[in-house]
Amino acid sequence: MNYMDQLNTLYQDIIASLKSGKRPQQLLDKSIIEEIKLALKNPDQVKAALCVLDHSQGPIPEVTELLIDLLKITEKKEILIFTLEVSHKHIITEHSRRGIKLPLNYLQAIQKLFATDDWELREWLLRTVEACASSAKFFRAEILQIKPNLLSVFNVHARYCVEIIQLLETRLK
Repeated sequence: MNYMDQLNTLYQDIIASLKSGKRPQQLLDKSIIEEIKLALKNPDQVKAALCVLDHSQGPIPEVTELLIDLLKITEKKEILIFTLEVSHKHIITEHSRRGIKLPLNYLQAIQKLFATDDWELREWLLRTVEACASSAKFFRAEILQIKPNLLSVFNVHARYCVEIIQLLETRLK
């Protein structure tokens, strides 16, 4: 197969499975992981790579730094949200399973995203922070600063943010 053919074929298979109501979980071999690593550096291929990673059977530690870099450089909300979702499995779950702290550069990349005014992105940030367990305390100041005002509670994402913030505040006491 040519460069990225295997990734694109797998991506299309996953999309077809999702459209038919299935939740595919793919076992990824070394060649597809190498394609994913290349695709995470290519803006035209990043969405396919993230989709395949999201539907992999388990964490792939080799993509940790690439996901962190993506969080640092990406400006598109859709890609940031998707990267946060994928990082949950491939960074947070993997580090938790191995009993090691989350990488500081990962926490710092997430921390910088709190500057957004977009409530949907904030909701995904807070969901990611919640999954960080004991490392959530790293974000204490950011969590306290983004409380929605009265007008923003008409936004569904802002309402979810309120709920997550209340949960995090209780945990962080």
